[in-house]
Amino acid sequence: MAQGRIAQTQYSMQQGRLMISKLNELGAPTGFFHLGDVSSASIDLTEEVTDVYEHSSGARGLDAEFTKQLGAEFKASLSSFTPENFALFMRAAVVAKAAGSITDESITLFSGLESYTNNIDISSVVVKSPDGLTTYVVGDDYISNDNSIEPVTGGAIELLDTGDGVPVKVSYSYGAQSAVDAFTEAKGYYRLVFDGIDTAQSNKKRKYTLRRVSTSVLKSLALIADDPNKMDIDGKCLIDNTATTRSKYVNIDIES
Repeated sequence: MAQGRIAQTQYSMQQGRLMISKLNELGAPTGFFHLGDVSSASIDLTEEVTDVYEHSSGARGLDAEFTKQLGAEFKASLSSFTPENFALFMRAAVVAKAAGSITDESITLFSGLESYTNNIDISSVVVKSPDGLTTYVVGDDYISNDNSIEPVTGGAIELLDTGDGVPVKVSYSYGAQSAVDAFTEAKGYYRLVFDGIDTAQSNKKRKYTLRRVSTSVLKSLALIADDPNKMDIDGKCLIDNTATTRSKYVNIDIES
């Protein structure tokens, strides 16, 4: 007997940009930005069902299944450690600070330990006594690192430390930087779009739209690793009642 017709398999290997936009109070996007390179991204469709078993045959066989709830979730692994991505997934505000200088910042130095200044990427460091009458010598009394200051063993600052540290005033220059403070912004809702191509299908266009998503805070933020660090995110797709003709959850557009 001859084998029946075999359908042409359309394999898929997708790449593209993961774009996100905050929704305004009317549920409309306010402009999309690119989350940077994403090494993996997926949509998980969910279904909660109720199983009904019959009570007539003596076997209690599964007789019916009713859908209680449908949903969609997403997850992705980001490679781009931008202040904007930190802010988005840590519910934080970003404050950009131009390069500048600080005069007489009060800190306390401790023998054998480092103390941090209020800014990073510091240079041209000058350390003085609180009254300003003594200027300590860099290399002899203290060492300045990129972000911190420490007393030199046997130097004048260490000799003053009786166990409670030595108060000093520090003046320095600092580089441009961004400050991100977690959990300082209210939860928002977003539209997530995968704007992609299918390299297994002659780079045909693909667009996946999660119409209204609630992002979770960062699940994992790699700090030290042998491979490039990743920022793992996830969230849920909520119903979007502004949609009138298509799915209120996920829309998929595929080039023919």
